[in-house]
Amino acid sequence: MSTSYRRGGLRCRRGSVLVWTTMVLFLVLGAAALAIDAAHARYVKVQLDAAVDSAALAAASGLPAGQSEARRRAKAYAARNIVAGQPVLLSDGDIDIGVWDSLTRTFTSGGAHGTAMAIRVRANRQVNYGFGRILGIPEGQVVSTGTGVFRSRDIVLVLDYSASMNDDSELTHVQRLGLYAIRKNLQEIWMDLGSPQYGRMTFDPVLITSTSTSTILSQLGLTNVPYPYPSGNWTTYVNYVKNDSVLQQTGFAKRYGYLTLINYWLAEMPMADETPDLWKTHEQPLTAVKDAVTVFLNYLRQVHTLDQAALVAYTSAAGGASIEVPLTRDTNLVENRSRHMQAGHYHHYTNIASGIESGRDELQAHGRGASLKMLVLLSDGNANWLNGMNNPAAARRATLTQARLAADDAFPIVTISLGSDSDVSLMQEVADITSGVHYHVKTDDSLEDTQAQLIEVFSAIAGHRALRLVE
Repeated sequence: MSTSYRRGGLRCRRGSVLVWTTMVLFLVLGAAALAIDAAHARYVKVQLDAAVDSAALAAASGLPAGQSEARRRAKAYAARNIVAGQPVLLSDGDIDIGVWDSLTRTFTSGGAHGTAMAIRVRANRQVNYGFGRILGIPEGQVVSTGTGVFRSRDIVLVLDYSASMNDDSELTHVQRLGLYAIRKNLQEIWMDLGSPQYGRMTFDPVLITSTSTSTILSQLGLTNVPYPYPSGNWTTYVNYVKNDSVLQQTGFAKRYGYLTLINYWLAEMPMADETPDLWKTHEQPLTAVKDAVTVFLNYLRQVHTLDQAALVAYTSAAGGASIEVPLTRDTNLVENRSRHMQAGHYHHYTNIASGIESGRDELQAHGRGASLKMLVLLSDGNANWLNGMNNPAAARRATLTQARLAADDAFPIVTISLGSDSDVSLMQEVADITSGVHYHVKTDDSLEDTQAQLIEVFSAIAGHRALRLVE
């Protein structure tokens, strides 16, 4: 009996083990099945997230062109993505246009377009489960939402209007640009002024060896001719031609004519209260900068970006910078003022620190809450003016101090160093400190090449759209 009992117990225990083993195996297989289905769902979710994010960014980039274009881009970019074997097809109901509040991180559907236009894209995809069917879960739903924001910009153009901004039109740059180019430009400037006639002068200057100012004026027929501008006179012009070192080096000493007269105005009398008509002329490289600014502003007008622009000039009559045009949507005001400025407009020297400071002040005073605030700083020379003194070392330190303050304000500065005479290292450092970008425009070839480079740089700045995903 004892033997029979033991055998029956063994058969009972073996039956129990088989049952438990079957149950455990079923659970393990079920867990594995669910894990496989869950992994598949996660993979579909990753694909769908990528599709929605690309659609939201593309749609945000189209917002300046209107809601219809934004929706079109969202649908087009979503459809490029294959998720679970099918393209992602959006309907208008999947695309919501509104405003993103960066402070509360909330999206509000509809409403007026502000400075942070936003678009929310939602998509879903059904996931068919292979193993989940065993547990009565044949399918699931994966949902993804992405919000793209197009931020309008408040851009302050901080431009150098020091006297050196006409140097490419002067004989001082003959060695770099060639006499032909300089002569052609000086003649163009004379024609811009209306080809004025004074006495018996001609454009190509004539040699007069006399040292007597009265004799020279008599030979030129200028004895009784009024001098045309508020500052300077015929005597200072004659003395300039007789004694200027650049004219001696370039072979134009003691040569009198419109070529040296225009050079005299550019080199010695460039300010607006000295020779006020120079803003009308093709003085270089300033005219190339003006043309590039026009291209920049035209871009803002054409794509309806809701950007604002301002113009700051350095250095002003008081030695600092001046806000010529406050932040405005009317970019025509900025362009018009830019065109009416001339090299050395208020002052001969370069106060870059004051330019940055005035730009910061304008952004703080009139920048819009959610806009991307930035400065575009251009210089063709070296910081050299501070606190009413020609002090290059102190002016350079002050520039870096202002850059650090701009960084504290989260105002990136895009810097443009123009020509080999500019302080490229300083402009690069200002950009680096503020998380901006530095561009260097070479001026060693031709005026046309300089203009082309500037237009390319300003176009790149204008075209850099403030797009980002916020959720």
